[in-house]
Amino acid sequence: MKTPPFLLGATLLFWGWQSDFPLAGAAMGLALESARFIRARWEMADAEIIRIWNFCSLLGLAAAIFAFTSNEGPATFGKMLEYPNLQNSELAGTSSTAAVIGLLRWLPMIFFGFMLAQAYSSRTEFPLDTVSPFLRYRRQRRLKRGQPAPRLIHFNAAWPYFVICLYAASAHAATEQTFFWGLCGLLAWALWHQRPQGIGRLVWVGALGAVIIASLFGQRGLGQLARLTDLADNYNAQWLARFMRHGTDPAQTRTAIGQIGELQMSPQIVLRVTPVNGAAVPTYLREASYRTYHAPVWYAGGSPDSFANIPETPPNSGHWTLQPGRTNHTLVNIACYLGGYNPKDGNPLGVLPLPVDCEHLEHLEAYSLQNNLVGTVLAEGPGLVIFDASYGAGTTMDSPPATNSAPGLSDDLLVPDKEKPALDSVIATLPLAGLNEAEKCRVVSQYFAVHYQYSVWQAPDKKSPALQTNETALARFLLHTHAGHCEFFATATVLILREMGIPARYAVGYVVHEPAGNHYVVRSRDAHAWCQVWNGRAQTWEILDTTPASWVATEGKRLSPWQFVADTFSWLGFQFAKFRWGQSHLRPYLLISLVPALGYFLYQIIFHRRRHQPAATGPAVPPVNWPGLDSEFYLLEQALVRRGLERRPGESLTHWLAQAGGDPAVAGMDTKLRELLGLHYRHRFDPQGLAGPEREELRQKTRACLAELR
Repeated sequence: MKTPPFLLGATLLFWGWQSDFPLAGAAMGLALESARFIRARWEMADAEIIRIWNFCSLLGLAAAIFAFTSNEGPATFGKMLEYPNLQNSELAGTSSTAAVIGLLRWLPMIFFGFMLAQAYSSRTEFPLDTVSPFLRYRRQRRLKRGQPAPRLIHFNAAWPYFVICLYAASAHAATEQTFFWGLCGLLAWALWHQRPQGIGRLVWVGALGAVIIASLFGQRGLGQLARLTDLADNYNAQWLARFMRHGTDPAQTRTAIGQIGELQMSPQIVLRVTPVNGAAVPTYLREASYRTYHAPVWYAGGSPDSFANIPETPPNSGHWTLQPGRTNHTLVNIACYLGGYNPKDGNPLGVLPLPVDCEHLEHLEAYSLQNNLVGTVLAEGPGLVIFDASYGAGTTMDSPPATNSAPGLSDDLLVPDKEKPALDSVIATLPLAGLNEAEKCRVVSQYFAVHYQYSVWQAPDKKSPALQTNETALARFLLHTHAGHCEFFATATVLILREMGIPARYAVGYVVHEPAGNHYVVRSRDAHAWCQVWNGRAQTWEILDTTPASWVATEGKRLSPWQFVADTFSWLGFQFAKFRWGQSHLRPYLLISLVPALGYFLYQIIFHRRRHQPAATGPAVPPVNWPGLDSEFYLLEQALVRRGLERRPGESLTHWLAQAGGDPAVAGMDTKLRELLGLHYRHRFDPQGLAGPEREELRQKTRACLAELR
């Protein structure tokens, strides 16, 4: 069943118009419709058709991979599998829909090669086996068993391609009626040529018009229903979106000060740090700073909405400037997870671990970036971010310490009244007379190094409850136990300096110290707290870490001998996260891996030639590919060709045999040849084929004619 003239060309133009591929649609339509004027045709065997179909199928697979990964398919599905809830299911559905729509729009281009092959082939229809591996397998299996091969079913690829183009044209956000009326016009064009002959034209046109009018009202009804659905979605309660995991909170951090027992820290790898161009990695990566202490919690202070947007300059460049005017180019590559989710839109959210004197960020594919007055950088983006951080100038983006002239911003000198007795007792033992601020900081650091030790164990206080009534956990650390973890040392240092009139802040983050090949790994147990002290002369904040350096070795002793197994799984999880969150080159690798296969099929299509078999001692019967191809009449045709009676292209066998009758050797065989031709045609084209005696008759008479020609 042929398609109406120029229908496919018009359909491709319509698809290109609706899908924003007008040039592609025009070029493809012109290439197909030119076959009506170009007489040259390609003699295609089934094997060649199969190779073209395989090429188009592989091209479709590459397009599907590209569409799925371009719309964050791995990320949204990974989030849904890890945290199955209504919101993540909706995100996965949205991503899948975007991928399917993108792939649907490309379908006419993907299968254009197959349609072009039919348009320029000498065969107006292709066997269905060429596009169905199952049918090919069934046919081959029956032939191997000696059973009759199933009847070949042929199809015209133009009609499926016509439907594909219409579906592809529908994959767009239509705001007008152009698609509807274009679809109606093309369908009417196609159906007009297939209308039943027994129905009058006016009746047929009226019936079609009624269907179009009903479809128009149905389309408007579906549009109104969709708007009502969108309106209902807007009333979904915001509490359905909630944090799924919690990382460092930029507003507050709860310390373990006052907890009894051993502080357990996980060896899980949370960061991967790689030096760029041989540069040294920073020892400290800060996540957040805090100013106000209410045991056992540190608060950032200030307004809860004190975060300001950091612009990406230029847009979509991955470059974010934290300290304008700085030009230091010492770079370190950091890979970290965003541990929380924005309650408003469900996107991953978290603070970035950065060098304290970080100037700008490069190659950071974040949706938005914000910072507050104490140097905390909050990122919203994919669940895993990998970026380069520039640092080394020594200056920080933190706001300077508050002064009394700025009410409400004096948190950098605030000391809780409950902690002052213990702080004053310690300060009284320090030799501070006549020292400037920098020298006082060195004395405090030396005091902790000499008189205190690192410990993750906190034993119950053995003093009587009466003596403990007004004594805080920090005071017990300063005056009695002299042993604790980094939160004790950092908190005590900040408050001691403040009690001496030196502005200080409490900072949390990680210490980088464990190499692993060409990069460094940072584990959860490498989380650390330290003091940020204000250097009035340099007008910047500096790190003052009074925790004994032995803390790194102490944590390292708890390393399990089977840690390498967990690290291997961590690396595999990191590689999956890179693919899941679009931070790897796996998608290009997947697409590139398909190039050799596409090239192979393309080579087979263009340059393939049938292999020549060694000459046999006797006449060979052509291989069986479809019913009738094993007819012995072909041997007779070859014998006549060898005598110089060549058959011209397009010449029928009947006309050719009549012309061959002029040869003296053939003149007396005219009747026999016509009888053989009749048997051959029945064997070749009659669905019933030849019965056993007739098949034998064809075989014997052909051999007799071949004997006469010799």
